[in-house]
Amino acid sequence: MAEPVVTPAETPPPSSVLVVDDEPANLAALEVVLAPLGHRVELARSGRDALRALLHEDFAAVLLDVRMPDMDGFETAELIRSRPSTQSTPIIFITAFPHAEQDLQRAYRVGAADVIFKPFVPNSCGRSSPCSSSCTSSSAPSASSWCRPRSRAEPNQNS
Repeated sequence: MAEPVVTPAETPPPSSVLVVDDEPANLAALEVVLAPLGHRVELARSGRDALRALLHEDFAAVLLDVRMPDMDGFETAELIRSRPSTQSTPIIFITAFPHAEQDLQRAYRVGAADVIFKPFVPNSCGRSSPCSSSCTSSSAPSASSWCRPRSRAEPNQNS
């Protein structure tokens, strides 16, 4: 009896990530940080643009700026959560205000999976970073290497 021929499964296309920010410099920075991860990155400059993109494509995650003109990140997230097709899409909020407790509470209330703080600080070997103690032999940033600014109460492990 001949053995069945096993063919390798097709590699699924890379998942897409939607990045929403009204500042072009922030969009460019996130695109550079995400590029080594191999995901297709779709950029949107407003909540409305993000909602339009979500009508046409399913995204693995949405990185969403909190403070935007016209429709802020919270309102955008509420609208994303209101649609059955996107209500379970992970939303990661982006904010420049790490100590704004109200923003953090509201982000999690509207369904945030996590919150990333600006400026973006990907860990990389050889660079001084408050989080560089978790640096690995690879210098390519990964989603798990992003870190938030340390609060004064947290010890500095690099001292």
